[in-house]
Amino acid sequence: MSACAPFNIPFTGSANDLLEKAKSKLAQMNGTITGSETAGSFAVSSPIGAVTGTYTISGQTFTVTVTEKPMMLGCGMLEGLLKGALG
Repeated sequence: MSACAPFNIPFTGSANDLLEKAKSKLAQMNGTITGSETAGSFAVSSPIGAVTGTYTISGQTFTVTVTEKPMMLGCGMLEGLLKGALG
């Protein structure tokens, strides 16, 4: 397992709306997100391994740190998927 450098996802609307959107997207992928409107963690299972990490929200910026991911799953791909889903 490996980790990724933190990356930012700018968003509009409220932090609560963003978290609801994230919860919905992760639930569709058999994942979970726990925490508050300022910080928390997430986990998603995949056929090649789990992806876990943490998040913080400050202003209109959602900062994600992937702490564990399968070696064959690139950080850039994960960042692109999350930005596409939440941005």
